[in-house]
Amino acid sequence: MQHCQQKPVVLPAVVHPPKCNVTHSKQEYVVPEVHPSHTTHVHNDVYKHVHSYPHSQDQVADAHSEHFHCPPKQQHGYGQQCNRPW
Repeated sequence: MQHCQQKPVVLPAVVHPPKCNVTHSKQEYVVPEVHPSHTTHVHNDVYKHVHSYPHSQDQVADAHSEHFHCPPKQQHGYGQQCNRPW
């Protein structure tokens, strides 16, 4: 006896949870960061005015003399005044 081969019956697919794979790629970027700096050198001239007050002084010795005219009739001696100053 011969058996007829039957066609297999295709059942609905059994779907399993997916196996997840991750791949990474990268691109590098260069970002120029500029931090400028500046120095100002300031030169200052300072004029210091120094005031002085010089002072001088003198010493004077004063002398004076007086002359008197005494006519011969009125002479009374040294140191006594006569009528009129010379």
